[in-house]
Amino acid sequence: MNRQKCIAPILIVILIAVAVGGYLLYQEQTKPVVVPQTISQSSPSPVVSPVASSSAEIANWKTYTNIQDGYSMKYRQDFVVTNRDTWTFFKSPIAAKGGGYPDEDWFNLAISIKDNPNNQTALEYVNEYANSTITESLKRIPTSAVNPELRKFYDTRANNVRSSFKNYSNEIIEGAIGDTDGYENPNTAVIFSKNKKIYIFELLGGPNTGTPPTETAEKIFQQILSTFKFIP
Repeated sequence: MNRQKCIAPILIVILIAVAVGGYLLYQEQTKPVVVPQTISQSSPSPVVSPVASSSAEIANWKTYTNIQDGYSMKYRQDFVVTNRDTWTFFKSPIAAKGGGYPDEDWFNLAISIKDNPNNQTALEYVNEYANSTITESLKRIPTSAVNPELRKFYDTRANNVRSSFKNYSNEIIEGAIGDTDGYENPNTAVIFSKNKKIYIFELLGGPNTGTPPTETAEKIFQQILSTFKFIP
C-alpha cells in the first residue's frame, strides 16, 4: 500500500512534465518564422545638374583649347590665363591685377589634369586626396609637436572634404562636386575621370577669408563648365 502511494505522485509529476514539454514543443513548431531583413544600401547622393548657360550669355567668350589633355572650353573675355606648375588659372580681372583681395570679384578658376593609370572614379580620387591632406600636413610639423589633438584636427578636415562631395552631372561631365579645403577657405571643386585622367576644376577665392565664392563667381564657374568639351 505504501509502495502504491509513493508511485502515484511520481506518475503525476511525469505526466505533468510530458504535457508541459509537448505544449512547448507545439508552440515552437507553430511559431512564425522571422526572416532577417536585408539592410538596404543608402541611396546615392543627389546629382547636381546645373542649368546650361544661354548662347547669348557666352556668345563673345574666348575659346581655350588644350590639345595635350584633350579638351576645350570657353571663358570670359576679360579673364587672364596663366600657368603655374601643373595648374592653369583663369583669373578674374581683379585677381589678374594682383590686388583687390579680399574683394567680391577676386576669384580664379584653377584647372589641373592628372594621370589616372588605375582609372579611379572621382570619389575614389577624393578619398585618396583627403587622406593625403593629413599626411602632407603632418609632414610639415616637427614630430615632437604632433599630438592627438592635432591629428584629430587633420582627421576632421579630411572627413569634411569627403562628406562635402556629391555626384555632379552636366551634358558632358559626370563626376563629383564638393569642397577640397575642408577647413579655412571653402571653395567649389568639380572632379571627374575620363580617358585615364583625373580632371580637377576648382573655384578659388571669396570676399573674405573663410567665406565661399560669391554667387556671381559660382555662376561663372558653372557657365564655363557648361562649355567644356572633349576633343580627339
